[in-house]
Amino acid sequence: MLESNHDVRMLETGPYPYYLKRRILGDHGHLSNENAGRLLSCILHDNIKKILLGHLSKENNYEELAYETVRLEITQGDCPYKASDFSISVASREQMSEIVTV
Repeated sequence: MLESNHDVRMLETGPYPYYLKRRILGDHGHLSNENAGRLLSCILHDNIKKILLGHLSKENNYEELAYETVRLEITQGDCPYKASDFSISVASREQMSEIVTV
């Protein structure tokens, strides 16, 4: 499971106060969709079977955006893999996620 907390543009233009936006975007804040995809591009390997994106912001993200942004970052990244090489899903806020076995 990897955090894919927010879309940077949604956060920057959203209703959060400035200090909270700065904290979320800071070096010790939350992982954006783009940064989640970039991180995955750096750590992907043949033994990874399932990628679950989680901790999505209710105000600054939505499932389809996180999913597509992460897939795009992986596919366009410098790694030898494409997003289609892996099972990627997004954890729901409203219900229990699927059981993942290895």
